[in-house]
Amino acid sequence: MGADHTPGPWTVKNDPANPTAVVVDCGDSRVYVNGFKDWKSNADRARLIAAAPDLLAALEVIESQAAAFISPVALAIFARAAITKAKGES
Repeated sequence: MGADHTPGPWTVKNDPANPTAVVVDCGDSRVYVNGFKDWKSNADRARLIAAAPDLLAALEVIESQAAAFISPVALAIFARAAITKAKGES
């Protein structure tokens, strides 16, 4: 079972027309996050949306390499990069 999706990278930007809205720029399309009461809540959710391609890629690498017994440290690096982006720590 496969799914079509817009490949990353996706980025998070402010919406100049709405101070509480946040835009996830997906290249040829955009997702507006504005359903929450404040900018921080919207930004937190937008970062998680923007990290989706990275999270998927990290899980695919972990899945494909787990059977080959690659270093757990290498798997942790892929996972940490995706988690960092999702949390907005980068």
